[in-house]
Amino acid sequence: MEEKSPISEEAPLGGAALRGSSWSTARQRLSVPNTRLLLCASGVSFMIMLDSNVVAVSLPVIARDLGANFDDIDLVVSAYVLPFVAFLMAAGALADRFGRRRLLLTGLFIFTLASVLCGLAPNATVLNAARGLQGLGSAMQFSATLAVLGHTFRGPERARAFAFWATLIGIAVAIGPLVGGFITSAFSWRWGFLVNVPVGACLIALGLASIDESSDPGAKSLDFFGMLLFGSALFSLVWGLLDANAEGWSGTATLMKLAAAATLLLIFVVVELVQERPMVDLTLFRNPTFLGSSFAMLGFASTAQVMMIYLPL
Repeated sequence: MEEKSPISEEAPLGGAALRGSSWSTARQRLSVPNTRLLLCASGVSFMIMLDSNVVAVSLPVIARDLGANFDDIDLVVSAYVLPFVAFLMAAGALADRFGRRRLLLTGLFIFTLASVLCGLAPNATVLNAARGLQGLGSAMQFSATLAVLGHTFRGPERARAFAFWATLIGIAVAIGPLVGGFITSAFSWRWGFLVNVPVGACLIALGLASIDESSDPGAKSLDFFGMLLFGSALFSLVWGLLDANAEGWSGTATLMKLAAAATLLLIFVVVELVQERPMVDLTLFRNPTFLGSSFAMLGFASTAQVMMIYLPL
């Protein structure tokens, strides 16, 4: 007989249903370990999204304080985004192979440490390097978070867990600019990074107490070639798009980066089609639901998130 998840059928965790019931009621319908696990996993993603929006609002102040020009401060965003997109898919494969809990906690530690370095950065160069480390930590914990939730919850309960997770992300996006403006004006832009330190420490403690280790028994080897190709393709694509305004959309450097991205992506598709256990199961794109949700997320990330980052500049 299939074991039921601690989340009951009558306890939806997201959207209007969540707002209509109190947290205490929802908590009563969850086992204590799974309550903590859901809070930890959702809190990790909340912190990542909040940090991104807080930093975006603080960019003009950071530029003035560090005496940096627009190109230097633009790298505060680019230095974070490039390692994040390049390592995100590979992090998921590593979590399946070496342990989702391990990768989540490692990513949390790296992100928290990088936040300290960002907050104490004496110049734009150190800040950009620390932001790159932050992006790496974010990719690790974000991928592992989704894997932990997917492993713990099943069926309708999984949908409710992800609804709660998505609700917190939406809240982070909504309040991020307000929180960033308040912290920057009341304290300093540095506290926009340093505030992650106590939050990260609490989430690490919560993760240690609530998340059991899990991995994919079938992930006996890693698709190193696929990881390298996909990461390099995304890195080249995002790098080309980020620098296109400065170098020109028809400039040689831009066209070379975009061509490299297209070539690497094509080789990646061919490699994944012949792999026994590919990093990306390309047959998923035959599923209309998966395809539609992927395009929806792409639309959100390429419009709302981009505007929130660059409008303050």
